Amino acid sequence: MESFPNGPRVTARHLRADDDACARRIVNEMRQYRGIHKSKGSNRAFDVAQRIASDVGLAHTELRAAMLSDFPKPHDLSVEECRAYEGAAHGYVTVFPEPFNAVALADSWESVDQDTGNRWIAPVAITGHDSAGTAHVRDIKILNAPATLDQTSLAMIALRTADWATAVVVDAASLLSVDRLQPVLIDSETRDEATQWARMRAARWTGLGPDARPKSGRDCNGCPFVTSCPAHQR
Repeated sequence: MESFPNGPRVTARHLRADDDACARRIVNEMRQYRGIHKSKGSNRAFDVAQRIASDVGLAHTELRAAMLSDFPKPHDLSVEECRAYEGAAHGYVTVFPEPFNAVALADSWESVDQDTGNRWIAPVAITGHDSAGTAHVRDIKILNAPATLDQTSLAMIALRTADWATAVVVDAASLLSVDRLQPVLIDSETRDEATQWARMRAARWTGLGPDARPKSGRDCNGCPFVTSCPAHQR
């Protein structure tokens, strides 16, 4: 794709985008343009989620259940972040009491679709096997809300684990609300369906290329490309 020399960088946000989304912003993000961000502060929720995922991986270097002692109190986070971390740790130990052995993916951030060139960008931090040897993905959120697993999240997990295991069980949980969904199986048929759906959703934007037009609206908030946007020039 000439408009995407390194391959389109496709995230879950791009797959979820509807007709009200700004095509110019999405295509620029897919091209990996940096733009100008107004704030360079860290994403606190992301920092806590990364810390939890890292400590979960360490807890499961061997086949066993995680314990609260596997989650030492952080000394480099704010008071609010520490509270979220401690709540998430308690939630994880509660909703995942069974033995688990973590196995890292070859790349924890992206997979390349050899047929389309799409780069599927989605962190899948907690992957591994249960005591029966079944492959699992633990899709955890640091939220005080019910656990969810929508079509986009499931598709991204299917795409990201395609080279790792033929069948994968997805366990989605919201740690702060201590809520876990029933397991969902991704088999070869589910993965094929997810691949076709994701390719179709991504093609809505990659097909525009240089013809992507801006649209004023909700996507303007926080957009790193707004300073050069024709829709905002006077």
